[in-house]
Amino acid sequence: MEFQRVTITKNDDGRRVDRVVRRFLPDIPLSAIYKLMRRGFIRIDGKKILPETRCRESSCLEIEIHTAKASRPGRAEDCRQEQALKEIPHNQRNHNIKPENIIILKTRDFLFINKPAGIPVHGDDSLCSVIPREKEAEESLSFRTGPLHRLDKDTTGIITFSRTLDGARWFSENLREKKIGKFYLGIIDGECGGKEIWRDIFKDKKGGEKMMETDFFPVTSTEGKTLAVFRIHTGCKHQIRRQASMRGHPLSGDLRYGGSKLESGLRGGYFLHAFRLVFPDERPEDLPEKIIAPFPERLEKASGTFFGENILADMLSCTYTFNG
Repeated sequence: MEFQRVTITKNDDGRRVDRVVRRFLPDIPLSAIYKLMRRGFIRIDGKKILPETRCRESSCLEIEIHTAKASRPGRAEDCRQEQALKEIPHNQRNHNIKPENIIILKTRDFLFINKPAGIPVHGDDSLCSVIPREKEAEESLSFRTGPLHRLDKDTTGIITFSRTLDGARWFSENLREKKIGKFYLGIIDGECGGKEIWRDIFKDKKGGEKMMETDFFPVTSTEGKTLAVFRIHTGCKHQIRRQASMRGHPLSGDLRYGGSKLESGLRGGYFLHAFRLVFPDERPEDLPEKIIAPFPERLEKASGTFFGENILADMLSCTYTFNG
């Protein structure tokens, strides 16, 4: 037998071998991959392996060339993405967005982006197509850089991209355990009073029930508008937009969820900006305690119009907790 041999990198260390192999064999069913492992056509360091075997850095992954018809990792997927991008009309692409203009901070493990409005995070012609791939990820057999959480297409603010597998695991674990604080600033219809905890259950497309939990902090209210800070503890689709609408205070300009139509100088959708991420004490050495995303010009204009020119600067100096 003739084998293709590749070295397992640091960003593959600890991953199940079947997940790594799928990068090489994207068109082969998982059951067929398991069969190849049992027959010894896929192995590590010359030894047969099980699907649940964990990769170890510097080990040698071997795939029988003629049987498996191996190709480089992710090539089929890359070709489909490239072709899809070619089919998008040139005037609809986000080529005017330059990565260097939207990067907030780059650490060893993460890239923090200040996402503009009007561009999705995933899919064709998305933020993923704008952010360049990391060299370390290109050398990895299985790891690919990508966003670690989501923002709606017209929501602005911080989105975190992974640069290493260790970073992706750390971020995902701490996000799941609610140790990372995700704060948003928005403008809603109506004048609201004190802080609240919003908890709602909704059914997803599969009929399952999910909890939406959001802390609501009103900053100031005037003339039928409220500037508010939201901290989300769950990550449901359109969470803040849904919950605000359910309480009769939709985001201003969010016509989908019943928001008011804005005057001509402020039109362009709702106002919701992911402005702050707060990290736990136990974090990577080069990661600061918090990340803040500059406010988009349109939000600054609206805040100044409704609440006064200095409101955003004053708001950034505040700490929002339910413990005072």
